[in-house]
Amino acid sequence: RILYLAEDENKVKRLFITDFEKKASRAITQPTQSVVEFSIAPDQTRVVYISQMDEYENTIWLIDLVSMENKKLSDCKDAACSGMVWSPDGQRVVYERMSLDSNASGLPSLWWVDLDTGEDQPVFQEEQFPGGNPRWSPNGEWLSYSSPEGIRLYHLVDGESRVIKNMLSAAVVWSPDGKSILLRDVVIHNDQYVTQLFLYSLESETLVSLNPDMDAENILAAWSPMGDSIAVVRRELSVPRGDQIWLMRADGSDAHAITNTPDILHASLNWSPDGKYLLYDAY
Repeated sequence: RILYLAEDENKVKRLFITDFEKKASRAITQPTQSVVEFSIAPDQTRVVYISQMDEYENTIWLIDLVSMENKKLSDCKDAACSGMVWSPDGQRVVYERMSLDSNASGLPSLWWVDLDTGEDQPVFQEEQFPGGNPRWSPNGEWLSYSSPEGIRLYHLVDGESRVIKNMLSAAVVWSPDGKSILLRDVVIHNDQYVTQLFLYSLESETLVSLNPDMDAENILAAWSPMGDSIAVVRRELSVPRGDQIWLMRADGSDAHAITNTPDILHASLNWSPDGKYLLYDAY
């Protein structure tokens, strides 16, 4: 089955679930709720989503995909919430919270909500400590996020903190074994800013480029479930429009295109749990 967002007949964006083999789908959120984004639990049984209340404020909801019970998790009072990510054990969801207070810094901070108690609180002691694009390591011990200094890795057990210098500060992608991180950064080539893909090793704390050449930029990347392959959305700099999906081994070798669709933009790369399928958006 696949979860996706789409507008209904009244132009309200709702969350749908589909059985792609039966080609049947149905809405699982209310027509009064305009859904902005969603995130599915690691065990595939629950999903959190954000419902837009007005121009600024929104609300976080939880829906059980077995019973279809729907309940509110957080009102995001005086704030705009986004970027939800489940902890690997399914007990917490971390998200970005942008305060609408006139005295706020103007940068998002990281909060999390406990799904058992419903308690909502900042990740760090300093409530306005800036952070965005959070991602959990597979073992739940590390939290990566973007900061003004670059990509920061925070160890939730012993408090160790690392900074990976990075101009782009986009969300990283953890390898399934938690030993490596895929991250993108901007490099200057022939007086042009080009987005490139790098592999960071937690053990050696080194960055390795995964780009076969400088004639293309890498826009998205996703590990396969087994961690042996990486899917990448890559755009050739000589092509005025469109990009393609490529596959490569975990070390960047054997890179080859698996789509050939001119004037198409590919996005939202997702592997099926068994690693046999790639799900993506095409524009």
